Amino acid sequence: MTRKEKAEKVQEQDGKAFEAFKIEIDAGYYLDPKYRLLKQESTVRNDMGRLDIFEINPLGDGPSFKARWDGGSRDRDKKERNDLDIDIYGVSDKEKRRFEHNQGGYFGHRTAPNDAGRVYHVSLRTPNGVTFDGTVRFNLLRKMEFNASLRPSGDLQAR
Repeated sequence: MTRKEKAEKVQEQDGKAFEAFKIEIDAGYYLDPKYRLLKQESTVRNDMGRLDIFEINPLGDGPSFKARWDGGSRDRDKKERNDLDIDIYGVSDKEKRRFEHNQGGYFGHRTAPNDAGRVYHVSLRTPNGVTFDGTVRFNLLRKMEFNASLRPSGDLQAR
């Protein structure tokens, strides 16, 4: 699939989320003082389909993190996922794989919502310790395309 085809597919209004809003992040548990949290009240899906929720960036050296909502598959035979995925940047491919698989002191790539809805407990760790531990909640705007047509009704008579 070409980049153009991917961008066109991403714009299909098939029930997927196009916007996250009322984004609330409670870093009350812990945010490493060597990091800063970047967030907005709302965000929209980019051309390639990413719906970024927040970022955590180092004030100096260290990896950065970007959280994105992963709606997963909307195929009829598959259940839609509601994960909040966090990607790590500024590390080697080997360390990225460790983060994705919660190995070698890394933790926090995928977070599922709690039973109450779209509320996520996010805990990010590297071999150097905890970077972030907090709660994230947000709402989603989904778009569904439909065709509507106006047909004259046989019951109505022109006057």
